[in-house]
Amino acid sequence: MSEKYIISTDSGTQSTRVMIFDTHGKKIVSAKASHSPLISPDFNWFEHPKGELWAKMVEAFHACLKEFKGDVKDIVAIGLGTQRACNIYLDKEGNEIYNTISWMDQRWWGNVPKIGELPPDAKNPYHYFYPYYSLVNFMKFYVPELYEKIDKVLNVSAFCCWKMTGKFCETYGNNLRYPWDLEHFKPYDTDAEITAMGMKPSQLPEPVMPGTKVGGLSAAAAKELGLPEGLPVVLTAGDKQNEMVGAGAINEGNAYMTLGTLCGYDVVSKKWAPSLENHFMTYGAGNPGFFNYEASIQMGMSLVTWFKDQFYYGFKEEAAKQGVSIESIMDKEAEHIPAGCDGLFVMPDWIPDSTRPASKGMFLGYDSRHGRGHMFRALVEGIVQQLKLGFDIMDKEVQVPVSSLYIGGGGSKADFIAQIVADVFNLPVQRLNESENCSLGAAMLAAVGVGVYPDVPVAVKAMIGTSDPFTPNAANNKVYKELRDDVMLKIYPAMEPVLKRLAEICPPAAK
Repeated sequence: MSEKYIISTDSGTQSTRVMIFDTHGKKIVSAKASHSPLISPDFNWFEHPKGELWAKMVEAFHACLKEFKGDVKDIVAIGLGTQRACNIYLDKEGNEIYNTISWMDQRWWGNVPKIGELPPDAKNPYHYFYPYYSLVNFMKFYVPELYEKIDKVLNVSAFCCWKMTGKFCETYGNNLRYPWDLEHFKPYDTDAEITAMGMKPSQLPEPVMPGTKVGGLSAAAAKELGLPEGLPVVLTAGDKQNEMVGAGAINEGNAYMTLGTLCGYDVVSKKWAPSLENHFMTYGAGNPGFFNYEASIQMGMSLVTWFKDQFYYGFKEEAAKQGVSIESIMDKEAEHIPAGCDGLFVMPDWIPDSTRPASKGMFLGYDSRHGRGHMFRALVEGIVQQLKLGFDIMDKEVQVPVSSLYIGGGGSKADFIAQIVADVFNLPVQRLNESENCSLGAAMLAAVGVGVYPDVPVAVKAMIGTSDPFTPNAANNKVYKELRDDVMLKIYPAMEPVLKRLAEICPPAAK
């Protein structure tokens, strides 16, 4: 009997990845299609060019299949996974009527003056998501001529599902910006929640559980992608939820940190417990019936990309000469620097946090000891420290004891970053053998969806391997805790009036 394979997709912010795994979790081949830079029509607005995400999906499929040496007839499923919380608007003819609005986009703040400020004593778990966080409401309030043309409101995975199968479906594991009753995994019993977000029931895709086979490739999609017609398409979950599955973090008390464009810290629970203060988001987990509580930083390791572009822009030739990546050169400059970076500290608020709307990114504490490596390490430490603060708040609200911590994403490949995570969280950290665990998780859910494995726990046992853990250093943990308690938590309250005045003196330039 010939080996069987699964294709998985990960359409992210900066690129689309398509990979082929065997049913034992071994990566056979992978390909990436880089996206063009996000468009920013106004301050803190972020968009993908109209039509690009599907075009890059097709490009990545072609590149992957070109390298695949097996028989496409042995591919048993496509596990469809993508980034979360974007909005794609289609008209009645199926045309995209606007650019894809990215999850990073902050224009929803404009809804607040239209809807009215939330009362300070309100306790509503959806006070941003429902209806303030709705990008459809923004279109309704500010772009009514386009709003009237909207026939479908789709996330990226729902859009790709439609392009592949002709069906409008979305997974409860990619729920953000959709008005669904996630507590009970069903649509709401009334339309009030839908209309409050500016939508009509007819504009929404049909919700399904993660790992659901929604149909087969249409003839047109099969021709476009270079695959057999009818190949099963399985909706998986949002990218971070797929990472959780790919890390094996699927049970109560499992925790996972993703060190990608978005840096997030997720804890798994069977309990529905959304944050009443918007300190973290609650998602449907990739393992059906569970939830993921997630504290995140919107610009996580993308700040490392920004730093590389600004401070290592001349290293391309040197890296090529050494036969290494620029990132490995950066790692060598930072790995020997002690915890706390000799007093250099970073607040990683390049995009304001919703609980600190006046915040800005800050480097604090420069002196003559500090060089470029200190700046890089301080940036990483600031990101991980911010995640720890989010976890501490989450832990206080939901009280799910953490029994294990896994890490993945591009940033996890550096040993010194994995050690920082262990030291800040004071937990043994396990790094996955397969760093592309988002794609692996999508492949695992697809394997369940087409019956290769009966459920997610069995797929985890069959398809995942981990490396030796990184053990926390007690002395470093003490340094990080003191910095968090005595420096980081005091910066914003002290700086808020100054930052507000700075924004008045130097307001964002209109575009």
